[in-house]
Amino acid sequence: MTSYITKGDFYTSSIFVVINELTWEQISSKDQEAIEELIGERLAIQAGKKYDQDAQEGWEDAKEAGVEIYEISEEEYNLWREPLEHLYSQWLKDMEDEDIPAQDILAEVMRLADEGEKIDE
Repeated sequence: MTSYITKGDFYTSSIFVVINELTWEQISSKDQEAIEELIGERLAIQAGKKYDQDAQEGWEDAKEAGVEIYEISEEEYNLWREPLEHLYSQWLKDMEDEDIPAQDILAEVMRLADEGEKIDE
């Protein structure tokens, strides 16, 4: 599908499990406890490992298919990131205008991203 890929640390994705509250209330307490034991941090770590494995296999498949992969340097990454910095400020302003604690949310997102990187090590 493509002959070239630029590889960089451009995003963080979120994976989550949701259930309708009325549906959840119809599940027995015992079954709710069993479900809660299977999700949360335990599921997040397993899903992250699978996500990383799939990503590695994807890179290997691309190489085998002859795709040219260009990995950007940290200096180049900063050049890509700088023009987008205003989006963080705008998002923070928009959320604060809605009385949403955006600064706290962003701080927690960054903390969790850093924590996730430590798990990978």
